[in-house]
Amino acid sequence: MVRFVIEQGSMATKLILPIHKLLLITVAGLLLPSRADVVASEIPVRSVLIRLVDQVDVPARAIGSLVKVNVEEGTQVTAGQVLAQIDDTEVRLERSKAQLEMEIAKLESQDTTEIQTAKKSLGQTTRQYQRLERAKAARNGSVSDSELDLARTDMEKCEYEVQQAESELEKAAVRLKLAESKHALAERNVKIREIVSPQEGVVVEAKHQNGEWVTPGETIFRVISTRRLRVDGFIDASVASSDLRGNRVKLRVLEDLPSGKTFYGKIIFVSPENDPVTEEVRITAEIENPEGDLRPGQRASMAILVN
Repeated sequence: MVRFVIEQGSMATKLILPIHKLLLITVAGLLLPSRADVVASEIPVRSVLIRLVDQVDVPARAIGSLVKVNVEEGTQVTAGQVLAQIDDTEVRLERSKAQLEMEIAKLESQDTTEIQTAKKSLGQTTRQYQRLERAKAARNGSVSDSELDLARTDMEKCEYEVQQAESELEKAAVRLKLAESKHALAERNVKIREIVSPQEGVVVEAKHQNGEWVTPGETIFRVISTRRLRVDGFIDASVASSDLRGNRVKLRVLEDLPSGKTFYGKIIFVSPENDPVTEEVRITAEIENPEGDLRPGQRASMAILVN
């Protein structure tokens, strides 16, 4: 059996091992991960800050006085929910008028009476002209040229009346489209006097009360949702790469949560800019927060999980 002798320092201690055991120790040393490898599987993120994604200032879209405010600060709202109502008395009357005009235009666009009458007259005058023409051809002199010309004139007049009736029907169709546009505009003028929430969330600011005057573009409410949050932080430029996009992250709030939760998300942005002073690169992760445990503005610790 082949044996190796390992000496340590100046001590006389000798370790005699069979060669197959020495090979097992060597291979095991190669397979076991070092502490440096374990640490390298996570990239630490510094200066971590949680912020909002879904926040919106809800403005007034028309001028007028508020006749009803349906929510207050702290109210949970859904997307499309009416938060307040601007006085719409006049625009509702305009909408009713536009509705009647549209109905009249629709009836006119469907009325073919004039065309049918004109076509009937055209048929009669055409047949009369053809009879006179045949009579003149059969018995020369029985029908004068003036009679034939008069019959032709009546027929051509009826042809013109058919064309005119068809043209009026086409104009009626255009007037219907115009009436529909006016009605749509009147409907919009009513609709924009409803102040609605564009997203699900919580009303965190209500700036006006019943009876107050508002103008277009003026913020009336602020609505936020914390179901989805963004987390910003910085990593060493030496490990920053666009390949990190999509990598998972784990996050813990520095203030201990009652549940002691660890939150997971993914990298959605790696800045292409390198800070020349700190040698850091900004990254952004997105975290789902369905139970609302995380709050915007909190400081946290975060690490990127490297595959």
